[in-house]
Amino acid sequence: MEKSGKKCDLENKVKSEDILQKWIDTAKALANDPASEVLCPNCGEESLKTKEIVISGQDKFERMLYCPKCSAVNFILMRKK
Repeated sequence: MEKSGKKCDLENKVKSEDILQKWIDTAKALANDPASEVLCPNCGEESLKTKEIVISGQDKFERMLYCPKCSAVNFILMRKK
């Protein structure tokens, strides 16, 4: 029984790493062009939406990436150009 548990843990770790890499690739794409159509790395069923959040007194802002289907959320800290 323990072997299948370890296999399941490894599969979950690989799945998590795949999703993390998809989020990284997605963040890079949406950092360059927030209007681009990119499917959610979590559910793969809906394009992510973006919202910019101003940080008062800073030369930075956060770009929120969110999925209207599964509610997944991530943020990118960006410098103002």
